[in-house]
Amino acid sequence: MRINDPAGKPNTTWTAISSGWYHSLAIDSGHHAHSWGQNTYGQLGNGTTSNRKTSTPVNDPAGKSGTTWTAISTGGATSLAIDSDSHAYSWGATIKDNSATTPPPTAPGPSPRAPRRSWSPASNSIRPKPARPLPATPPARCGS
Repeated sequence: MRINDPAGKPNTTWTAISSGWYHSLAIDSGHHAHSWGQNTYGQLGNGTTSNRKTSTPVNDPAGKSGTTWTAISTGGATSLAIDSDSHAYSWGATIKDNSATTPPPTAPGPSPRAPRRSWSPASNSIRPKPARPLPATPPARCGS
């Protein structure tokens, strides 16, 4: 099924797309973010909590008109994006101990988020957990 073009933008081409529980985000070829689906927690980023069956532009963050986006992601009822200045934003629902907080549904758009823990560019990679040692003896096989 082809995604409907945003109003007034026929033949829109998309460069990125992500889907949460019941909402989706996409970036068009002009680097503008669009969203559609359920909007109970403001996860569409359009300043409302109204559900949308067709794509609607994500509002620019306060004080940053003309924002363009380079990456998007969704998780559950939360939306995240990185703008062309490499700043991270999130909006929508949050869960306990999440580093983001939800802007009110009437907020103009995405809000910048700061991590609760310290972070430095030198340590921005995800570190895998160390492997657990294998048991000294292998488990018994059935029928042995």
